[in-house]
Amino acid sequence: MQQLLSNYRTMFLFRGIFAVLFGIVALVLPKMTLSALVFVFGVFAVISGITAVAAALRNTGVQGWGFLLFEGILGILAGAIALAWPGITALAFLYLLAFWAILTGIVWLIGVYAILFGVMYIGAYFESRSLASSLA
Repeated sequence: MQQLLSNYRTMFLFRGIFAVLFGIVALVLPKMTLSALVFVFGVFAVISGITAVAAALRNTGVQGWGFLLFEGILGILAGAIALAWPGITALAFLYLLAFWAILTGIVWLIGVYAILFGVMYIGAYFESRSLASSLA
């Protein structure tokens, strides 16, 4: 168990170090970072699509193989588009990031409101309980 916890700590340490390094590189070389991100996404999507198509075609007797085939074809198309038109892909990433940030902010605000309301409700419950016991 101790070894497992040590591995998790090491993993989080390396993830944190790489995240900080990536952030520094992104701030210092934004154009190169964006180009590399689009390229890596394109290659990943093509390779992922090819493996999904291959898996679907190998397992045609399994239920749902058509969905896997469709996913693979979409992945190949998305990767090809990203590699052929990196500018459009970068703009799409920008809109995706903006949409994600707005939704995440809304969810956090709702969550904070729910937590505050819950804490106030619990406090009111205990306050009314103590008031009721003092009146009895």
